Amino acid sequence: MEQTSQINWDRLEGDWYETINTDRAVDKIGGCYKMDEIKSTKNGAFVHMIDYHINRKRFRKFGLNFVLNPNGNYVLENDKAVDLWKSDLKMTLQKQSSTKQAIFDEIAETHGAYTIYTDYKNYFISARCLDQNLEGGQKGFWIYTRSQHPDAETVLRIINVISQMTNGWNAVPLALSKCVYAKALNNFTNA
Repeated sequence: MEQTSQINWDRLEGDWYETINTDRAVDKIGGCYKMDEIKSTKNGAFVHMIDYHINRKRFRKFGLNFVLNPNGNYVLENDKAVDLWKSDLKMTLQKQSSTKQAIFDEIAETHGAYTIYTDYKNYFISARCLDQNLEGGQKGFWIYTRSQHPDAETVLRIINVISQMTNGWNAVPLALSKCVYAKALNNFTNA
């Protein structure tokens, strides 16, 4: 397993599906996220994302620039893509009043630092907290696997990595994401 600043982004070539997250309010209304292109850059990596809107059978593509910060974690540099994602979530929220404030609060927190763990073959774990050192604030996981439907062996590998984490990270509840339940993603149309 490699962590953050030691990652060779070019070894992450291929498709990765977000299959596990922390089921926060944003995760409940978000779509199925897929990374389908990852390239090393001078300061980090460019990640091409596809956001599948499950209920609308549509998808939207966008790119994110992960930049390595002095603390050894990554921050998002592409504000336009994040702003587009936030705008899309806010449109979805107009129909959901019960969780609206919690989701708006979480959307406002999207610029925290990410620590990334990967074995390049089975999992890509993205852990985020508002604190640049990943010790304080709300904790969240967005875990990607090569398969949209990970097998038990892959899930066990992920659990083993998270169980080694400290500062409360090994106590964060995990949930299956919408990708696991989505069907026929190749039939979705571009938004």
